[in-house]
This record gives sequence, structure tokens and C-alpha cells, in this order.
Amino acid sequence: MGFVKDDISNTLLLTYDFIKIYSLIDLAIPGRISYIKISSLIDLVMSGRIRHIKVSGLRDFAIPDRISYIKISGLIDLTIPGRISYIKISGLIDLTIPGRISYIRISGLIDLAIPGRISYINISGLIDLSTPGRIRYINISGHGDLAIPGKMLYKDIWSHKLDYTR
Repeated sequence: MGFVKDDISNTLLLTYDFIKIYSLIDLAIPGRISYIKISSLIDLVMSGRIRHIKVSGLRDFAIPDRISYIKISGLIDLTIPGRISYIKISGLIDLTIPGRISYIRISGLIDLAIPGRISYINISGLIDLSTPGRIRYINISGHGDLAIPGKMLYKDIWSHKLDYTR
């Protein structure tokens, strides 16, 4: 469990959850990611499988809990408790009011039998919703429960900690 850095291709390979990240991240301004592009294969062993997902766009956390623009495309299969066969998201996601998406465009079949809950998740970063607009950790794998906003049931920090909560 860990990561390796390929200096030639500037690729960060997270060996724990088989996720490849090709990114340019600017943390000079606390909470701001200038640009990030993710190409990954994630296996949700308890609640289904995310076979392929690509994320690209501009994420701006200078305004608390706001993602200025995000575009997601991929094949997502959540066998428990519902299924997202294919999804495309583009628009403005505003979490200044917890749990609110001000604008979203989705194509596919979505069934959230348990709204806001993810039984198990492997992610490369954690956005702490308890402190609006802050990124508390990055490079985390473990259990996540979004039913309780901003709470991680389990976290395995195997890289450095980035704390912008101050």
C-alpha cells in the first residue's frame, strides 16, 4: 500500500486502489485546485463497481464548498442499493448549503435507495464538509459514510497530510 511517482510521465500511481491520477495541482492558495484530471478504475467491493470514470475541469474551493465546474463521464455500476449504468455530469455544483447541487445535468438511470450513503469507498482525497470549503486530507483510502456529512468511518493515511482548516 503506497504510491510511486513516475517522473517521466508525471504520473501518480496509487497502488492501493488501482487509481491513476494525471494532474496539475496548485495548492499555493489554500483549498484551491487549479486543474485536475483523473482516470481511474475503482472497485467498490461492498456496494458495487465503478468500472471507469474520468473527471476533468476546474475545481475552485476559494469560495467555500463551491466547485466552479466539473465534468464527469464513465460507467458506474452500483449493484447495491441501485444502479448507475452511465452518467455525465456538467455544470455548477454548490455545496454552500449542505447537500445541495445548484445545477446538474445527468443522463442515465439513478436509484439512491439510501440517499447520501456510500458503504465503502476508495478515494485519493477527502473533502471535509464539516469545515466548508476545506480539504483536510489527501491520498486517503477507507470507508466513507456520506449520511453523516464530512465524516469518514475509517481512513488509512498513507501519504502526507494536507490541512487547510486553519
